Amino acid sequence: MSDCLTVTNLKKHYPIRGGTLHAVDDVSFSLRKGESLGLVGESGCGKSTVVRLVSRLIDMTDGSIACDGSEYSARQTFPSSVTAASVTTGYFRPRAIHGTCP
Repeated sequence: MSDCLTVTNLKKHYPIRGGTLHAVDDVSFSLRKGESLGLVGESGCGKSTVVRLVSRLIDMTDGSIACDGSEYSARQTFPSSVTAASVTTGYFRPRAIHGTCP
């Protein structure tokens, strides 16, 4: 089965006073149809920014996203078939889940 979503070297940099904030730097992953991906990390590490980039809510600085065989880079726009509705976020509390196991 081939990949339906491939993210390669995704970057998002923000200009700040005195330099550049590297919010996301060289993130790559791929998903096949029916697969799910969980992004796990510390607060402020770029998880939500990756979701916003893949769902087109914000523009990427560099990298590429291939969706169903069509590749798009920072200089291109996505087809209307790739929408924010395709990506969801969720939060869980590991301690609460861990505490429910007998």
